[in-house]
Amino acid sequence: MKFIFLCLLAILFSASPTFAQKKETVKLFMGGMHCEACAETVEFKFKEQDAVETINADLDTQVVTITLKSDQDLSEDTIRGIVNWSGFDLYVIERH
Repeated sequence: MKFIFLCLLAILFSASPTFAQKKETVKLFMGGMHCEACAETVEFKFKEQDAVETINADLDTQVVTITLKSDQDLSEDTIRGIVNWSGFDLYVIERH
């Protein structure tokens, strides 16, 4: 009986939203993206990163929104390196 109780308790805690894996959203406020090819270049380079789940570069707002995979991280140095390699300006990095 004690074994069953412990198994049920383990199942309950593993299904709890408190223990759910966290996905982070990173917003990059950029400058210099003038055309669809610019946006595609940024998206392509970020998609090469294992931590990136989705990415969207918005030409109108000059904001790139990246959703990271659960419990993954993308360092500020990596982000700055990709943006610099792509030839654009990076003004602000926001993490949510």
